[in-house]
This record gives sequence, C-alpha cells and structure tokens, in this order.
Amino acid sequence: MKYLAWFGIVFTTLLTIVYVAVFTPIGNGFIKPFVESKIEEKTQMESRFSTFLFNTTDFEMVLMLNQNNSIKVKGNYSLFSRSLNFSYEIGFQNLQSLSKLVGTPLKGTFFTNGTVKGDLAFMNIDGMTDIGNSKSAYHATLADLTPASFTMKMRDAKLASLLHLFSKNPYATADVDLEVNFKNLISHEMDGEITLKSKNGKIDPRYMKSDFNVSIPTTTFSMDLNAKLRGDDVDYRYDFLSNLFKISTWGKVVPQPLKADIAYALNIQDLEVLKPVTGADIRGALKLEGEAKGDKERLVVNGKSDIAASDTTFEILLKDFEPASIKTKVENLKVEKLLYMLKQPHYSDGTLSLDAEIDNARSGKLAGEILTTLKEGVLDSAYLSKAYEFKSAMPTTTYNLAATTLLGGDTLDTKVDFNSNIANLDMQSAKFDIKEKSFKGDYIVEIADLNKL
Repeated sequence: MKYLAWFGIVFTTLLTIVYVAVFTPIGNGFIKPFVESKIEEKTQMESRFSTFLFNTTDFEMVLMLNQNNSIKVKGNYSLFSRSLNFSYEIGFQNLQSLSKLVGTPLKGTFFTNGTVKGDLAFMNIDGMTDIGNSKSAYHATLADLTPASFTMKMRDAKLASLLHLFSKNPYATADVDLEVNFKNLISHEMDGEITLKSKNGKIDPRYMKSDFNVSIPTTTFSMDLNAKLRGDDVDYRYDFLSNLFKISTWGKVVPQPLKADIAYALNIQDLEVLKPVTGADIRGALKLEGEAKGDKERLVVNGKSDIAASDTTFEILLKDFEPASIKTKVENLKVEKLLYMLKQPHYSDGTLSLDAEIDNARSGKLAGEILTTLKEGVLDSAYLSKAYEFKSAMPTTTYNLAATTLLGGDTLDTKVDFNSNIANLDMQSAKFDIKEKSFKGDYIVEIADLNKL
C-alpha cells in the first residue's frame, strides 16, 4: 500500500506539473517563445504571438508573420476524442514579405476565414476568401490529415488582380468565374471537374510590348474551359474567342507520362491582324483543324486547311517534340489567292498542287521527295508590261509546270519541266545546298518563235 500511495503521489505530482507547464497562463508563457522560435526556424521569418492561450479544452492564438500578416485561430478540442472545432482568420496584408516562403514573387493582399470541424480521422474545412477581388467559397475534407476532397466557387474574380497577386503586370483584364469540384484527391485515383469562364476580356498592348516584346492591336476575348479528371486521365474542352481569332481544342490528356488524344480547330478571319504577333506580313482568312495523338516518343499531328482556296492535308511525326517526318498534300491551290495572301502583285493565275513525303525531317539528314505541279497558269501580261516598263505589250502567256525535288542530307535536287506558249525550260538537276546556301544547276531553254518576245 505504501508503494501504491507513493506511486499515486508521484503520478499526481507529474500531472500537476504537466498541467501547470502546458495548460495554464504560466505554462503558456514558457511554451510561447519555444513555439515562436520553431516557427521562425521553419519560415525564416520574424514570428511572434500577440495572443497565446491554451488550456485543457480551449485555445486562442494570433500569430504575426513579419509585418501586417496575421493568422488567428480560436476554438476547442478534446484530447480523449482527438476532435477539433475552431475558427480561423488569415489576413496577409503584405504578401511580398511571404515571397521567399512560398518560392514565388507575390504582391498585394490576401484574406480568408472559415471553420475546421472534426477529428484526426476526418475533418471538414469551410471558408471564404476575396482572392482576386472575388466572392469565393470553398469546402475541403481531410482523411487522416491528408486532403481527400475539395470544392470551390469563385465569382467575378478580376484577372488583373490575380496577375498582380503573382507580381505580373496587368497585360490582360477580364471577369473570371471558376468552379472546382474534386470528390477524390488521391493520386492516380482523382475524380473531379474544373470549369472556368471569363468575360469582358481585354489585352493591354502596352504591357504585351513591355513584358513580351509583342505589339498587338486592340484585342477583346473570352475563354471557356471544362476539364474532367478521372484517375490519370484529363478530358477537356477549351475555347478561346477573340476579335483576332478563335481557337478550340478538346480531347484526352494523361500528364505523366504524357499521352495525348486531342483535336484542335483554328479560325482566323484576317491574318493581317496577327502580324505584330507572328511577324508575318500576310493577309486573308485561314481555317485549320486536325488531331494530335501519341506520346513524347511518338506524337502524330495531322490536319487540314483551306489555305488559298486549296484542299490541304498534312501529317507530322514528332519524336521528343521535334519533327521526324512530314507528309503534305496540297490540291487546287489558287496562285492568285496565294499572291494576295503574301501581299504580292497579281503576277499570275493558276492552280498549284503539291505532294510531299519527307521520311526524315531532321536537319542535316533530310530524306524524301516533293512533287509540284502548276496547271492553267496565265501570266498577267497587262500588269507585267506596266510594272517592268516593257517597250511593247507582253503577249498573253499561258504555262504549266512540273517539278520533282529529292531531299538528301542538306541538299535539295530539283528537276523542272516548264512549258508555255512562248518558251520551254527544262532543268535536269538544280541543286541547292541548305547549309552552304549555294545553288548549282543546268538548264535548256527552247523558244519556238523569237518574234513573240
């Protein structure tokens, strides 16, 4: 009995010491600087508690990080059931001072508040935030302290404010709505959906020039994105609509390792407005659509286009995202429309067709064949006579052309058969060295009647 009594005294004494050391204002005073030092050690930031109250059932803490950044929590807990029930309020009025902690440049302010309820096995988190000057609410669950699900609704976020948050200039403005609904956040077992919509979008040419060295005209835009995540697969559709062009893409992507089975469509009303972006001084409309299937080791991109009123198809094989082989077929391209697109004078009319099979498209290792034909060619005699100040009017000239080009290494070897009602030109071998930028060839010209010249 003596030993039992002695044990009871020791146990009671220890409990009293622990209680005083941890759960009383005196104990809180001892623990507070220790916790502050640990936070400073982990964050490398000045950290102090303006409030630190902790007893057997309740707690209240206000942590200050650097200046004007605070985290407030207040609630209760149970050691026996390991449950929690508390509210929180996070107010970061100096995000720039947190840049080093998160590893990315930040600016501006961020506020959120909410509640946490549950136990160590399962917790519910509900909160609200004004991120990007929005009205946003979110809900998350934790299973065994691991994120299990997450939903969020963001309304009327300002794109310029979001860009400012991440230290970016407001090169674009828009009103953004975002909905996130993840029922399962477990890696490789994800089950969720993301919907993003933007409206009233405008791109600021000043910042596009200063940030990206790109000059663009006044541009308005809207965006729509819907993505469904199932396991490792992402099924999506994305539409970007502007006064310059419309882009749509949809399909399935596996991010890691990359696999894609997607389709795309591009519709440009006038190529001329894209000159500041592309640097190409061309004009006219262009439609392009196609598919991309494969992975990093072998990605096949195919498509079709109506460039210069033609029926054009192509297939490009990419290996490690570099062109390995190219197949292109152009049928019934109108020469006059191509000249118009290239902003060239109306030298000629005609119908051009091209069939290219490049088995190896790698620089220095070219291998393949290109067949080119031009039919129903008619030179614009009136324009040419005036432009080149011929002493007499150029006669009406019709022509056709057939050419075969063989690709080998750095060399293009072309055979040309040009026939017109004035003269014929044959070239058995016209070689162009891409690397040396040199040309060498033979030719034969036949003129049936010199008087026509």
